[in-house]
Amino acid sequence: MSRIVHALMSGCAAATVVMAEPAFAQDGEVAALRALVDKQARQIEALSTRLRAVEERDDTTGRDESGAPRVAAVAPASLPAPASSASASSASASMTSVSPVSWDRGVPSIESADGRFTFRPRLRVLADGSTSSGSRFPDRNISGTELRLVRLGADGGIGDFAYRAEIDFAGDEVTIRDAWFGYEKDISLGGLRLLAGNKLNDRSLDGATSLTSIPFAERNTVANLIAPQGGSYGVGVFASVAGERGHLSLNVKGEGEGSNDGTRNDSLVVIGRGHVVPLRGEFGFLHLGGWVFHERINDNVGLLAEGDVEGSNFNQNIAVLPGLIRDPRSIDAFGVEVAGVVGSAWFSGEYGERHIRTASTGRFKQDAWSLSGGLFLTGEAPPLSSSEGVWHRPEVHSSVTNGGLGAFELLLRYDREDQTDAPFGGRGNFATLGANWYLNNWAGFKLNLVRYNILNPIGDFPGRDRGVSAVIRGEIVF
Repeated sequence: MSRIVHALMSGCAAATVVMAEPAFAQDGEVAALRALVDKQARQIEALSTRLRAVEERDDTTGRDESGAPRVAAVAPASLPAPASSASASSASASMTSVSPVSWDRGVPSIESADGRFTFRPRLRVLADGSTSSGSRFPDRNISGTELRLVRLGADGGIGDFAYRAEIDFAGDEVTIRDAWFGYEKDISLGGLRLLAGNKLNDRSLDGATSLTSIPFAERNTVANLIAPQGGSYGVGVFASVAGERGHLSLNVKGEGEGSNDGTRNDSLVVIGRGHVVPLRGEFGFLHLGGWVFHERINDNVGLLAEGDVEGSNFNQNIAVLPGLIRDPRSIDAFGVEVAGVVGSAWFSGEYGERHIRTASTGRFKQDAWSLSGGLFLTGEAPPLSSSEGVWHRPEVHSSVTNGGLGAFELLLRYDREDQTDAPFGGRGNFATLGANWYLNNWAGFKLNLVRYNILNPIGDFPGRDRGVSAVIRGEIVF
């Protein structure tokens, strides 16, 4: 390019000399003109040499000293006039409002361009089919179907603040489940959470985990029996710190939304839980934990009469009854837990006790324990969180939606509970064989076969009884 420019400019200069000579009559004027042309020719030659050097360097590297592609310089005169402040504000607002949408979890997750605003809808549907047989009581040998859980909601964040709201439509009624907001921040000890609202209790390994994430179709006896009388949810405040080696939490709550009609005091529950990970390596990790709670029961509760249903949620007739516990006033409970992950296998053990103080009949003890384990035949990592101490859904290596086989898991569990310390209280044990087929990260099927052995001194089904319940579940969880 420099040679072309030089030839054109030299030619123009020579033409100027030829055309100019006849126009001047005096030799002095011609000499002055020649000197001016020679000066311009030298300047053109110098510029041409500099341009040739730049072009040769560009042809060799194609990039500048920083490694970035070279961009042709633009003369200042060709730049557009600066935008007005109003135009700049409008452009900035437009860039901030851009919301990339991700479908990584099967639903649209929306996030602002600066990452400070997030929103994600949530959907959970669990549909069960159940059948029971083998009981000497015909009314226990029943079959049916139910929508175990149908839940709609959303969660997200605004800067360091998070929120979640979910409504459950199962059981022929509408119930508020998780409905909270709060502050989340990473600190030196781990992830700090300060929440307020209606939230699942952090109590026991199974009890602190959502029903959609536990390995079996239903929670174990420790989570079901050694629980506050007010339920697994409650409106209150929650604080926790979770790091790589464990977590600590404290929950102070009243009764769940809709439990109190506004004519009496709420029951009050204080729950504390923590766990540590003393061993961790390429093989997996070991989880050790414990929890306690104290519940002050409102004066309107006259009798603890609810049974602990096991096996199939549909069949409420398979239950261990607490006996006659009148005028309960408070419950003190504790539990210990051990769990671990070794490759694609996992194990878990829990024990819990609750001591019920009454106003008229003394104190009574109830206890339960559970042992369980599982193995992913397709090599997935068991989804036990070492930092939070809860179960998550597994990450499927080869999903059916991508042409794979999904993930297969085999499970075993043995539960035992004893409520015989109270007059006419029952006891029971339950052995469960399970198989899970996860189609992908958000959908799958679960099959549980439960062998039950129950003794209730009183009730509609008195005496010892045994039988088998089978539950098959289809689930989709976003």
